[in-house]
Amino acid sequence: MKLDKLSKQLRRDLAANPKRAIVLGLMVVVALYFWAPLVWGWMKPTSSGGKSAVAKSTSEPLVEATADASVTKSKKKSIRWELLAVQMAGDPRMKPLRASVIRDPFQWKEPPPSNVSSEATDELAQASVKPLAPSVKPTAESLGLKLESVLVSSRGNVAMINGRVAREGQSINISASDASQFEAVVMHVDRDRVELRLAEETITLTLAAPKLASGDELRAPVKRGE
Repeated sequence: MKLDKLSKQLRRDLAANPKRAIVLGLMVVVALYFWAPLVWGWMKPTSSGGKSAVAKSTSEPLVEATADASVTKSKKKSIRWELLAVQMAGDPRMKPLRASVIRDPFQWKEPPPSNVSSEATDELAQASVKPLAPSVKPTAESLGLKLESVLVSSRGNVAMINGRVAREGQSINISASDASQFEAVVMHVDRDRVELRLAEETITLTLAAPKLASGDELRAPVKRGE
């Protein structure tokens, strides 16, 4: 087909259906846009084949030289395993800890001896608590004892004496006016009194009656049926 006939055919198609001709033209432009770089890339190496061969021949020695340099450098830095084993054997951090240094957490260790002997401790305890002289009869006033409050319950009776809480059967230390100390046992706790056992004597502490304001009075509880 000659070019003049092709041009006439294109004019006829364009005149018959202009929309289809426009679409075909756009498709040709898009095809050229995508295929032109590929065709140019295929044709370019053939035209510059001599130059690429020269560049390849000149780049190969450089690659070989850099490879040789890296190999020699790695050989210089490498250490033989015998030398490394000797260094590890001489490293104090690689030595195991001796079993004698490790303390057994379950092993009983005797406490260190105290500076104060047991005899001195007994003498000090005996000196702090003196026995009551038999010629002196103790009283609540002479010993300075005061019953402050009483608690009677099913769980046990408790009394507060001189600011100290004591239960029945419990021992308490009493400081007298002459700075001497005595040990007493709480024998019985009642609603309004407490009995103490001091040596061979029994001391009874009475709960003081509360102070009333002016005009108040205490009345005895009235029994039912009276």
